[in-house]
Amino acid sequence: MDLSETSDLQPSEHWYFLHKLEWLIHSINKYNLNPSTSIDIGAGIGFFSKELKGIYPSLVPNCVDTNYLDSDLGETGGVFFSTEYKVESSADMVLMMDVLEHVESDEQLIRAYLSSATKDATWLITVPAFQSLWSGHDVALGHFRRYRKKQLLTILENLNFEVMDIRYLFTPIFIPLWILRKTKQNQKIHNDLQKQSKLINFFALKIMRIDLTVINQYFPGSTLAVVAKLRNRHE
Repeated sequence: MDLSETSDLQPSEHWYFLHKLEWLIHSINKYNLNPSTSIDIGAGIGFFSKELKGIYPSLVPNCVDTNYLDSDLGETGGVFFSTEYKVESSADMVLMMDVLEHVESDEQLIRAYLSSATKDATWLITVPAFQSLWSGHDVALGHFRRYRKKQLLTILENLNFEVMDIRYLFTPIFIPLWILRKTKQNQKIHNDLQKQSKLINFFALKIMRIDLTVINQYFPGSTLAVVAKLRNRHE
């Protein structure tokens, strides 16, 4: 999660980030994961790792982001912050929450962290979906691309991953968002994420939970989410 996405927001007070957190918790529980050490790549302020630490106290989260300042580094509340992570075969859960779209070579970024994960580590990845949704929002956040299922699956297959689950998130808003982003006004460079009222957050979260049902796998959304594991150690 890029730091620019949260520069004017508290993720814990916005349905967009809270829904992604719900997907993470849903996936961890669905697959009976019991992670002991996690790497959160491109973690930004570490929202997801901090929240997961509160839910799973035995978890040791490591937030990695090349944009951290010296004052950001170290341990806070049991969560570790660093600009790199070089501990071999240590993490049994890897988070890449909206980070692949920020680099030119997405496959290379995943490959760079393969040696840091255990051979049976679970990888949880989210990326923005559908190039047809491209707008000034993507430009403002420094995105290189948006993804479709086939595109991300090809990358994971090249790296010998087995995909356990792949689905779109934010399916209820896909059509209105697509219409909105086709307007000329929405091509201006800006961040779509704005502070919302408690009432909007409450109802938006309720509606978005359809994403976590089986039927959701057949509908498009603005985010693509994947749960995957390596078939074996990639050389």
